[in-house]
Amino acid sequence: MDTSPRLGLPFLLANQAQKHVTLNEALRRLDMLIQLAARSASTVSQPAAPAEGDIYLLGADATGTDWSGAAAGSIAAFADGAWTLLEPEAGWRCHIEDELVSATYSGTDWVRDVELPRLGINSPPDESNRLAVKSDAVLFSHDDVTPGSGDVRQAVNKAAEANTASLIFQSGYSARAELGLLGGDDFAVKVSSDGMTYAPALQISRADGSVSFPGGQRHETSGEMLRSILPVAGGDGISSVFRIDVARSGAPRGATISAVSGAEITLSSGDAASFFEQGFMGGVSMVRIWNVSRSPEEAAWVTAAPGSNMLTVSDFAAISAWLPGDTIQIGDPAGMSSAGTIALDVSPMMQQLFGTVFRQAGLILKVVTHASSTADTQLDVSPSGASGSFLGVRSYGGEKSISAQLILLASEPSPVSDTNLLYIREVDLGGGMGISVVTVTGFLV
Repeated sequence: MDTSPRLGLPFLLANQAQKHVTLNEALRRLDMLIQLAARSASTVSQPAAPAEGDIYLLGADATGTDWSGAAAGSIAAFADGAWTLLEPEAGWRCHIEDELVSATYSGTDWVRDVELPRLGINSPPDESNRLAVKSDAVLFSHDDVTPGSGDVRQAVNKAAEANTASLIFQSGYSARAELGLLGGDDFAVKVSSDGMTYAPALQISRADGSVSFPGGQRHETSGEMLRSILPVAGGDGISSVFRIDVARSGAPRGATISAVSGAEITLSSGDAASFFEQGFMGGVSMVRIWNVSRSPEEAAWVTAAPGSNMLTVSDFAAISAWLPGDTIQIGDPAGMSSAGTIALDVSPMMQQLFGTVFRQAGLILKVVTHASSTADTQLDVSPSGASGSFLGVRSYGGEKSISAQLILLASEPSPVSDTNLLYIREVDLGGGMGISVVTVTGFLV
């Protein structure tokens, strides 16, 4: 071996003549490489009048008699009136004077310290956490040295809307809260009890700044959920989830099937309006009916009454086995906790008003009932149809009508939508039912 393995310094050989030449060459090379400092790493053209000892780090585009063709990253050193080109080894360090920064050779390029692939402060970094810091406090302050503007901002950037830019707060290295742009461009906060499953807590719209609380709000002292109100401005065809004008007996009441075709039921009588008033309830609600000729009874949900003797249901499969001569009934069958009550689904109204459906916590209702000239009538509402859960109004015989504004909780999930049911009880006290109206004026959420 004639040269040293790391810096390529020439060795003095036994019986070598003019040893001083070899020694001087080694010293010259040491002078170039020890405490290595380059004038620049961005100079392209070979200087016409370099100073003795000048050093440059070359790029692939270097030009000049001596520089042209040099490998990218090469060291060009001027000594004794000539340029010497040296190829660095991985790990060599060099201070770049015109940038006031030091760099490390990676084996292919000079990497500035400001571009370190990893940095650890009192903690080792890794591939995932390329910056790792262990400290009791971290300070980001405005620039009062340069001086700066007096402002300070920290940016957390993501590639696209579907990605995440966030801050995660941990306890024992297990996540408990995360805030930022979480898979969207609205600002959001979510929390976790185990670091694995998250619950959304807050969301702020980027479009208008409106705030929503997906998890709801709790009363500080009782711990009970607080409710907000979505008011509804509307009338018949928009918010009257139940309105029947025809004279009739109180529910349960029935009719006989004449024919079934797809989702259509044809009745043997013109009693469709005693089940569903199309002009008021169409596109607003669905009403549960029962085929009480089946054993056990089978349910379907009426969405429309296209004719005086016709009803349309939401799912044709629910009535595929129903036959002419079967009896259908509005009002839940005996044996159910809601027996005799009419179950309503308000999802069509929600879809019409909000473009979506959701499980409401309750309803604000206007309830109206009209008595006959001689007998009282009563119209009640309930979240479940169970005994003791009803609120309502009573109109006395001879009076035209009576109305009330009621707040009713809702807790029973609908089997046909992502809403909660509303139950109606018609109380016929001997004179039949008159006009009955239940209108939603607000949703509790």
